[in-house]
Amino acid sequence: MHVIGYSFLLSALVKSGVESPIIGAVKAVWFVFTVELVVLGPAFVWISRRSGARPLLLYLALIPVIDAVLMYQFVGLFIGTYMVAGGALLLLAGAWILPHADLQ
Repeated sequence: MHVIGYSFLLSALVKSGVESPIIGAVKAVWFVFTVELVVLGPAFVWISRRSGARPLLLYLALIPVIDAVLMYQFVGLFIGTYMVAGGALLLLAGAWILPHADLQ
């Protein structure tokens, strides 16, 4: 869905007369964000299934938390901000309820 949204953004950028290097930079950031979430999703599931991985999962959860904060700061509230923030909160809550590693 995120990749499909780029076509709408691209047409708006072209209509507004944005220079080609800027369009390229926006495209790079757009697709980096997409790949980041696609790679992190399965990684979060995999890590959550491993014993003693709670600290790692909480640490990696900072990525979507920071994404949400930056999206709010620079783009404002829109459906993407809500989705990333909600996912980040759910991820933090899920990581928080994982059992602690046994310290022996």
